[in-house]
Amino acid sequence: MDKVKKKKILVVDDEDKISRIVSRFLEKKGFDTCCAADGCEAMEILQRYEPDLMVLDIMMPRMDGYAVLTEIRKNPVTTALPVIILSALGIDEQDLEIRGLRADGIIRKPFSFSNLIAHINQLLED
Repeated sequence: MDKVKKKKILVVDDEDKISRIVSRFLEKKGFDTCCAADGCEAMEILQRYEPDLMVLDIMMPRMDGYAVLTEIRKNPVTTALPVIILSALGIDEQDLEIRGLRADGIIRKPFSFSNLIAHINQLLED
């Protein structure tokens, strides 16, 4: 009997409470999760964890979400990685375009879990 491989999601947020809540919610929905507290940690984890999707905050210490997204899109290995921005900032697609970046979704904090899981499921459909 074949075991179904769980999709992996990297949750990146400097607010530990948010990371833990999002991670637990996603695990209950059948995903494997890993958390990073800032952009530098996310870039380190990204190489060994190889997620199927990233949920990314923008305002973080050491390396912010814009810098993480820039690095992800420049790297041929990760350029197609789906990234959902989860931020309290009032950013939109136009803000990212001005910076020459692309996200696969933007969700504002406070957020609804139903909206988050809908975005994730849409992006990870086979």
